[in-house]
Amino acid sequence: MTGTQAPPATSPADDRLRATRLFLLAAGLFVFLTAEMYPVGAMPDMTRDLGESDAAVGRLVTWYAVGVGVAAIPLVMLTRRLPRRRVIVACLLALFVSMAIAALAPNLLVVTIARFIGAAAHGVIFAVVPVAAASLARRGAEAKSVASAFLGASVGVVAGPPFVAAVSDHLGWRVASGIIAAIALGVAIASQLKLPPLEPEAPGEFSLRLPRAMAGPFFTLCAVVAVVVTAHNAAWAFIAPILAAKGISGTAFAVELFVYGVAGALTTAYASRHLDAHPMRVTLLALGCMVVALLALTFSPAAAVAAIAAAAWGGAFGVLPVAFQTRALSMTPGFTDASTPIYVVAFQVGISLGALVGSALITHVDATTLPLFAAIVTALAASALAQQHRPESSRP
Repeated sequence: MTGTQAPPATSPADDRLRATRLFLLAAGLFVFLTAEMYPVGAMPDMTRDLGESDAAVGRLVTWYAVGVGVAAIPLVMLTRRLPRRRVIVACLLALFVSMAIAALAPNLLVVTIARFIGAAAHGVIFAVVPVAAASLARRGAEAKSVASAFLGASVGVVAGPPFVAAVSDHLGWRVASGIIAAIALGVAIASQLKLPPLEPEAPGEFSLRLPRAMAGPFFTLCAVVAVVVTAHNAAWAFIAPILAAKGISGTAFAVELFVYGVAGALTTAYASRHLDAHPMRVTLLALGCMVVALLALTFSPAAAVAAIAAAAWGGAFGVLPVAFQTRALSMTPGFTDASTPIYVVAFQVGISLGALVGSALITHVDATTLPLFAAIVTALAASALAQQHRPESSRP
């Protein structure tokens, strides 16, 4: 079976096996997202134990994103001839090593180095899993399959930080790190046992060059992805002061973060039903809803309105990673081994730039201005994407 063939679905047993395999892919993304956002939940205990500031611990997330962006393309080049199951298992084992070292680290420098190991694997697994998920799908259901796998990432965003915070508060951040390492090891073993080999798409030489007809639209999409994620993270990195200014703090803030994440998971599950038939319509609708939600958050007169707007923001943005990834795959048939790492780098550039842009802006403007900035930039990016898009009804 090649990376682009859809396996036959002829019996309930086949469907159960496919669901199990997609669950393992989702579990892999879940544990990686939990590890990426790990410092957010573990921050109080890490600062006490390591004697570091909140800012220093918080920068672990930024450095992680930088590591992903730097390592993704070279490592995908090195691993592209390998069966994807082997690559996925190797990535999970690398995360196991990363989190195990972090659990024993004597200082923040060792934690940072350990996280670079996980970051390098992160870029590879996020490049491989979408292609693997699409190859497991029935023909015509590739987007739904990719969305199912990416639900693991959404759950990681929702459940990861609260889980890490709870364990760190009661047992310490090192125990939480060890638990994440154990989960990564367990998913690696199960993936080795249950996933098919998932042979690479093509045996030829690796090249980041795409056919001219594909390259322009694809790189436009990647630019839009980087800009939208930058805008989103410029505001999201400072969601605490933004909501505090609207009267949402303490327990209410924690509840709002949970609702934000749940909204993203629910909209992703719903949108996956329509992505195969109308990928660009879903993408543009999500971008439009995100702009409206950010504007509502900016000008909300009361805490209740701000809470609803923030949840709507989460619901809209939650759709975009899957929608963008699905679009990237559909735009580059036969070249997904090259396009997926480029897409991953674009996304991670947005994550790292977003925090930097937000940090620069907040020194000059009030925190509540950040959602307005994000709305304006997102609207411009959506406009650029719409200009590129041909109406789907006109396609052959």
